[in-house]
Amino acid sequence: MRIRADGPAVADVRSAEIKAAGYSPWTEVGEVYTVPLTLTVWARSAEPSFLFGLEGAGHTQTVYAAVLPDALTLLHQLAPTLQALGVTDQIARAEPETRSVLADVLDKVHDRQRDKSGRLRRDRS
Repeated sequence: MRIRADGPAVADVRSAEIKAAGYSPWTEVGEVYTVPLTLTVWARSAEPSFLFGLEGAGHTQTVYAAVLPDALTLLHQLAPTLQALGVTDQIARAEPETRSVLADVLDKVHDRQRDKSGRLRRDRS
C-alpha cells in the first residue's frame, strides 16, 4: 500500500490549485461548522491518484493514496470515523419538525417504548 502524508495542508492549497493539479472532487463527508471533522477526497488519473483532505478544529491533514486499492484501504480505516460523522451530521441538521422522527429512529434502535404522552416507558412488558 502506498500512502503518504507529506503534502501541503488542504487549507493551504486552494480548491482551484487542487483542480489545476488535475484533481476533481470524488467524495465528501461532513460540512464545516456542522461536524468536528470533514473529509474531502479528490481524484485524478496520474499518481498519486487520490488526495484526502481531513479538516477539523483549525487543523488540516492531507494524505495521498497512489491508486484506487490504496484509497479504498484508507477509506476502510476511516470508516468508523466517517460513520460517526454521518450520524453527527444528520443529527446536527435535524429540523424541529423532524426531530420526532429522529427520536423514533433512536427509540427503535435502542428498543425503547414510549407511552401516549411521549414519556419513555420504564417497564419492558
